[in-house]
Amino acid sequence: MDLKGAEIRNILEMCMSIGTKSRVPLKVNIPYYQRPYRWDEKRINNLIADFYKNKTENANAEYFVGSVVLVEDTNIHNRYDIIDGQQRVTTVFLFNYLLFLLQRSYVEEMISTKGSNLDGPLKDLEEIYGSLLGSKHLDAFSKMRNDIIEKMENLSDLEETERDQVYTDIAELYRKTVFLPERDFSNLDRYFDEYENLQMKFIESDTLALSYSRKTFDITLGKALAKVCVIVSKDDNPKLKIIGETEKTDINILQYTNAIKYEFNAINKLLQLKEKPLHNTRQILRFMKEFLENVRFCVIMTGNERDAYTLFEVLNDRAMEIDDLELIKNLFLKAYCNTSGDLDVIIDKNIGILDQIWGDEVFTRDLSDAHKKLISYLGTLYFTADESTFTNKIQRYREIIENKYLKIYSSNTVKYEFSKALNDIRVYQMLRIIIEEYKIPVRNAAVACIRAENNPQVSITYKAFHLLNALKLDGVLPALTNIIIRQFMNQMETSGIKEVNISEFKTYITAIKDDYQHNSNNREHREIHELAFKLWKAALLCKDYEIPREIAKKGLQNIYMKKWNPSGVMIDVETQSKMIQQFREWIQTWQYNKSGVADLKVKVLFINLFKTKINDEKTELTFDKTVYSFMTDKLQLDHMEARNPDFSNKAKHFAPVDLHELREKYIDSLGNMMILDSDNNNEKNNKPLAEAMGYYEDMCKGHWLNGFTTTMLNDYHKNVSIDGVEFKVPTEQFFNERGSRLRTYFEKIIARDFDDKKVMIKE
Repeated sequence: MDLKGAEIRNILEMCMSIGTKSRVPLKVNIPYYQRPYRWDEKRINNLIADFYKNKTENANAEYFVGSVVLVEDTNIHNRYDIIDGQQRVTTVFLFNYLLFLLQRSYVEEMISTKGSNLDGPLKDLEEIYGSLLGSKHLDAFSKMRNDIIEKMENLSDLEETERDQVYTDIAELYRKTVFLPERDFSNLDRYFDEYENLQMKFIESDTLALSYSRKTFDITLGKALAKVCVIVSKDDNPKLKIIGETEKTDINILQYTNAIKYEFNAINKLLQLKEKPLHNTRQILRFMKEFLENVRFCVIMTGNERDAYTLFEVLNDRAMEIDDLELIKNLFLKAYCNTSGDLDVIIDKNIGILDQIWGDEVFTRDLSDAHKKLISYLGTLYFTADESTFTNKIQRYREIIENKYLKIYSSNTVKYEFSKALNDIRVYQMLRIIIEEYKIPVRNAAVACIRAENNPQVSITYKAFHLLNALKLDGVLPALTNIIIRQFMNQMETSGIKEVNISEFKTYITAIKDDYQHNSNNREHREIHELAFKLWKAALLCKDYEIPREIAKKGLQNIYMKKWNPSGVMIDVETQSKMIQQFREWIQTWQYNKSGVADLKVKVLFINLFKTKINDEKTELTFDKTVYSFMTDKLQLDHMEARNPDFSNKAKHFAPVDLHELREKYIDSLGNMMILDSDNNNEKNNKPLAEAMGYYEDMCKGHWLNGFTTTMLNDYHKNVSIDGVEFKVPTEQFFNERGSRLRTYFEKIIARDFDDKKVMIKE
């Protein structure tokens, strides 16, 4: 690693060679691919309040605010690209700019009130200007200070009118040098207009010590700084005014102006100044200087960007936190900036487009952290097909994309054109659209899954998304998202279209979702549905994620960077056999436990069984989506024979013949299960099975499963007579036989092939 060194420094010492003690003006550049300034009032208040608390407890203590990682720009002397810490550095830069404005206005007021001690305040102003705001006018500042001191040396020998003229001359020289309008507050609107115009000239006449590679950001920062006005008066405490501030002000300008306003308000709130205005001003100035002197960064310098990013990740130990999404975006922006060959003005414009899509259309503030992470993961798998990548906090998505996808652009021999960068950023937008259009939730995933399975007018692809999400099979999802996006890209490229049309993608996604007939006339749709069905089937049959993941891996390998070939994801005989065996093992031993993956699977199995007809010979099941669709999504896995019987009618309820057997062995078994809507379930309560049958019929009148259960009860029961009324109470054989039949039915309907409309069953 090309590590140049690290030292603890304040903002004024930040950009100097490691090991030197000389004071060097700050020159920090924020690269093209860094995000805009975004610190809010809370963060700014916390920074200032924490410093104040630290200062109160120990007057001489330094206040450490974290690390800053810099890379020296070899093309521009003493300029450094900031890789980590730009939000904190920008905040402190704005703090120092506020100090400059306050010091400048304080000196102006002292001149206006014919103050005699100007040398110290002028030196302070010159130092602030030279260290943070630029260097071109330092000579002019120095000359101004010397001229003012020289003019004041002989004031005592002059008549009053002559002294007044000297102060008038000094004021004019001062305002001209520091770009201030004439001090006339009788018409504030006119004053502020003149002030803003002069401030823009002032800022444009020099190079700010904080700069952006993106010229539009430089311009935005300049416009923001020009709008900030501080007025110091002997008659009132310092006032801060943001000129022309409205609700329509550009949000990026507001970020800077608001930050300065938050800083100003926080200082005044902490100090609670109650002395005379000029004394209060000096107190504020003293506090701000102490802040800039004692707020310290651990400044780390490296010889190249790669090492800088490595250090960033090590120092922060957050390879995939949500805030680090910018690191992923930066890879694409950096590749474009470094290799495209476009003019700076074009790069600036295009970077703005990419940045806007990323921040305003994909990873917006209203997007949940879980969805941000999922989209990042799916994007990584789209670009790399790296099946070793999982959705966890350790995986470094940025490194994977950089090493396995964008590496070919690192040598600058292959151009990463804007159209390519745009389409790559759009991939993340397409992934978000899939998640939103398919209503894939973060919470209540099981409920959404049941809703999808119960909906007869959505495709198997839609159902597969929800099942995989509910079963937490994130590692299987990329196979689906990859084929969907690749099919769209293939269609686009075949048509000669170079840039992704998001509106067309939304239409495409909706069509796939609504293609519940799995239209064989649309080859692309069918290929997607075939893969979705295989994944859906594997998720239901298998005991865990391993086999579904292997099928997904085949899909990833087959889809990546080439046209989809459905024959590439065949489930071989051996794998099919393993899936069936795993299903038989877990369904045979399944017992109700009120929650979990297995219970959800059983619900899904019942819903699909309800979508079948049985022939008269009871040897064949026919699939028909129109057979039955539940009128509610509130479906519960129900105990037909009550789990908690009404002991006042104990004789009506099942009890094992063998007193040593546990009742729960039968009650919680598959043979006692049915799905029932919550309304009927609540009304059914703890009624005995013979009385409960009517509720299942009420939910789904005439369905063969009800008849099947009734037949089972007729075949396997004991008669109990209570007050002359006969009751059928299920026996052990009822639960065993019904469970065995259900296991057979479930296996047949899930293990079928995609095109199977019927399956044979054995009685």
